[in-house]
Formats: sequence, C-alpha cells, structure tokens
Amino acid sequence: MAHPDLNQLLNSLLPFAQQMLSKYDEFFPFGATIKANGEIANINAYDGDELPPSQRVVDLLTHALKQGAASGTFAR
Repeated sequence: MAHPDLNQLLNSLLPFAQQMLSKYDEFFPFGATIKANGEIANINAYDGDELPPSQRVVDLLTHALKQGAASGTFAR
C-alpha cells in the first residue's frame, strides 16, 4: 500500500498532467513536494528558453528539490 503522502501528491499532479495532455498533447517535466507544514507545493523550472530540452528541465527540478530537502523546506 502506498504511503498516504504519495497519494496526496499524485492527486495534486495528475489533473494538471491530464489538462496539459488534453490541451497540448504534451507537457514539460514538473513535480510537487510536501512542505514541512504539510502544504503541497508545485515545483516547476524555467531557464529562459521557451522550448528547453526536457533533460534540462529535469536537472533544474532535481536541483530545486535537493536544495529544498537540504534546507528543511520539504517534509521528510
């Protein structure tokens, strides 16, 4: 059985992914996390390029998540 937090994250992410697929047939990588106070926070990345390579977006997201985890911003 999945941890309830994972279900909460999935339930917040899935509608956006479905909306983007329905409207554009694709989407850039994105994510979410749970803040230390229990609030869900969406995570996205932008490097100034309108159409960046997906791997660049994944790298930016990974960096942001690592920073948030190291600073204690996100729940553990």
